Amino acid sequence: MSKQVDLFEDYLLRLRGIVGDKEASRIVARSLIFISSGTNDFSHYYRSPKKRKMEIGDYQDIVLQMVQVYVKELYDLGGRQFCLAGLPPFGCTPIQITLSGDPGRACVDEQNWDAHVYNSKLQRLLAKLQGSLHGSRIVYVDAYRALVEILENPAKYGFTETSRGCCGTGLREVALFCNAFTPICKNVSSYVFYDAVHPTERVYMLVNDYIVNDVIPQF
Repeated sequence: MSKQVDLFEDYLLRLRGIVGDKEASRIVARSLIFISSGTNDFSHYYRSPKKRKMEIGDYQDIVLQMVQVYVKELYDLGGRQFCLAGLPPFGCTPIQITLSGDPGRACVDEQNWDAHVYNSKLQRLLAKLQGSLHGSRIVYVDAYRALVEILENPAKYGFTETSRGCCGTGLREVALFCNAFTPICKNVSSYVFYDAVHPTERVYMLVNDYIVNDVIPQF
């Protein structure tokens, strides 16, 4: 996230050089800054014995402290309108299901509960930040609910596979292991997940519809 903030600052400098300080400040203040973070942090937590020596609640608090720092940095750079996405039910991602060893390939309830607890903490933090950052508008994006709705009602949205990815075996492949040489499923649009972590384009489109219809009107 720190890298993205640095890139935003670089963009702001270029914008000021093009339109001037006053107009750049106006553009940034009226822009909607969307922040989605934390999924990789917690995925790494569950896979790292070293990180798991720390209690999950303490780890959540560290991640939330970083979120607070980055929002304040973006506010100081002129941002006033923020959307922050909560964690998805990462216990339902194919790779976490595979690592759990459940032959029935059910979601990992404990990890989903951890995501739920983190999201509750995040919502309290966002309310606190909006109260302290004068002139800001900060809205929570319920990514958890959006994805659970699809996972619990796949047929409603045209999906037939919810616990495996389209890429490779659909059990563990992600990132470099999903490449031009990796076989993929015949009908990507029927899968909720493309690889063992990331949703397919159709899922992102449905989540985008939720954001446009339910979140954006709050600004």
